[in-house]
Amino acid sequence: MTYQKNLLPNNLRAFPVWIALGWREFARPFSRECWSGVCPGGRDLFWLTLFFALAMSFGLLILGTRNGLLDSFSNTFLGYVPQYGIPLALAPHAEAGGFGVNRDVQSKVAAIGNGETGPVPGLRAFPYQDMGGRGLEPHFARLPDADIWRKGDDIPPYYGWAVFRDDPLWTIDKAPAKGEPPLALLLNRSVFRSAFDYPKYRETLRHQLPRAWWERDLPKDLKNLHDLKALWLFVLVGKEKELTRFHIHWVENIPGASRPAFLYPMETLRALEEARANPRLRYFPEAANNSNGNHEGKRITGLTVLNSGKDSSTSNKQAEFAQCLGGETSLEGEDIAISLPYPKPAAWVAACRSQAEIAEDRVVESTVFGHKLLFTPDGYLNLPCDSIQGEMARELDKEKKCQVRRLDIPGNHRDDTLRALAQCTQGNMTDDGYGLDLPNMPSWSTIVDCAKQPNVNIAVENLAIREGTISLDKSTTSRIIVYVPDRHRLSEAIDRLLGITVGDNNSRALSLTSAYRDAISRVNYLTDTIGSIALPYGALFFFLMIFLLWVILGALIGHRRERYGVLLARGIPLSRLYAMVYLQMVLSAVLGLVVAWIASGAMRAWIEGLFSPVFDRYRDMLGLTDIPVLMSITPGNYLFIVLAFVILACTIATVLLWMAPIFRKADVADLLQT
Repeated sequence: MTYQKNLLPNNLRAFPVWIALGWREFARPFSRECWSGVCPGGRDLFWLTLFFALAMSFGLLILGTRNGLLDSFSNTFLGYVPQYGIPLALAPHAEAGGFGVNRDVQSKVAAIGNGETGPVPGLRAFPYQDMGGRGLEPHFARLPDADIWRKGDDIPPYYGWAVFRDDPLWTIDKAPAKGEPPLALLLNRSVFRSAFDYPKYRETLRHQLPRAWWERDLPKDLKNLHDLKALWLFVLVGKEKELTRFHIHWVENIPGASRPAFLYPMETLRALEEARANPRLRYFPEAANNSNGNHEGKRITGLTVLNSGKDSSTSNKQAEFAQCLGGETSLEGEDIAISLPYPKPAAWVAACRSQAEIAEDRVVESTVFGHKLLFTPDGYLNLPCDSIQGEMARELDKEKKCQVRRLDIPGNHRDDTLRALAQCTQGNMTDDGYGLDLPNMPSWSTIVDCAKQPNVNIAVENLAIREGTISLDKSTTSRIIVYVPDRHRLSEAIDRLLGITVGDNNSRALSLTSAYRDAISRVNYLTDTIGSIALPYGALFFFLMIFLLWVILGALIGHRRERYGVLLARGIPLSRLYAMVYLQMVLSAVLGLVVAWIASGAMRAWIEGLFSPVFDRYRDMLGLTDIPVLMSITPGNYLFIVLAFVILACTIATVLLWMAPIFRKADVADLLQT
């Protein structure tokens, strides 16, 4: 092979001859000398590389816009939540009896995703509860006046969803906040912008709020909804309709086929529902945690203004105080009693007292504290046992479900009797000797069984629950949102979700909501439409590439016919000659891909710039969130493009080499003829 190595410059002799010769010939047309003077071998490989760059750019444009349009269709009609995927809203199927999406159905939905091992890896589900809609106002989030929400065919209705705190919709466009107020709303800016009559809202609340709060929360010149930091709504607390302040977080749109105006915390809704059903339950929604008797957890049931006097200014202040509270006054000697329609938040009373300019030491308050409630992440509402009595206690089987933390044992009992009860219940005697601390929280029925033991023998009527908790399963919801990681798994996910059955009759558990059923039909129609025209476009592009490559490679190989004959005459094996040509195809394709990659980035930016005003025009109308990527190219697309062109070019080059003729039985002399 020495004579072959002598064909090469010193810096290429370390490589096999066919690689070194192929590289040297490929690099020559890209050198300055080739373009400033004579270029041995011509510039065919340069033009081949330029062709690859343009053809690959065009191919990536077609492939990328196809992917982008398909993604855009699904994101536009169905929505998209980053890191979660495409949301699908499902409701209980009519065959299931309409009892809601219970814990059993939720677990079956979750099993479809099951991390990375389920039938649809990455699928995740989050229950939610409808609030309002279908002409109904939500009882726990009612606007101060119905006319505040504009009417019209193009105005979306006022309704919302109650969601859990870990729902991706709740944390969209914001980081989950620790210690976030319990009364918080996430508002859909695009819906409120078209439907919310702020001047009407502000005027309606003028005489319903303390003046300082009205001025604080309702600025006169509101130029941007984002500047509105709180929303006052009527909430049904027990049996009373109360005006309640919600902290708000704005998002441009809530992704999905539906367009809810707001998202509501599920724990607040469940507590309000329970307070409405259970008159003994004292739940004050403004209280984050009233276990320590803090100011927010305290409410005022009545007031007495001391040493009122009879001058007109004092009477006016008292009247203003009562009017601000919505109460009625009555004379009690020298004092004025103010009766309230329902227990008022302590902060509200303080604001009204300041507005009326009445000193704090002149007001005597009758107070009440709310029950401590806890809503767990897995959907259980923990209530105090003493809030459940009568028929409700029997329905909930209170004796078995009540978990007792502290037990009172009034009366005189021997110490050994109390110690025996403490040992049986795994508790500790209190310091006063009249009760037990029960860290393991046994059920009430367990305590009763222990009290009946011979070495204890304490009558049940001598036992009183000082502190205990009963857990109610509140996981059943009216809907469930399922997030499918990408559109490629959408059909399989829908088939499996709609295939979930419940009951002995294997009744279908779920069905798509009407909005999502319509949206999916539209997405499928557009996807099938693009699929039906993809084959003709692809075939035309394929045959065009064959024709152009045939012309370009025909000229390239024709110009090198004599050179190939010389190489064969000098002992280069035929297989190495073919390999050299294939190497040049690969090098041209790879360099062309690099240029196409740069060009595709420029094309993507250009397309996004052209599409941006279109997106802004339809953002609110269609409830869009983020501008879609209309040219979506994956690493697999780049790999597919370069491999397709390399294989096609090498195949055509092989045919042209045979036609040269350059094959095993060909006469080298034929190649050397001009």
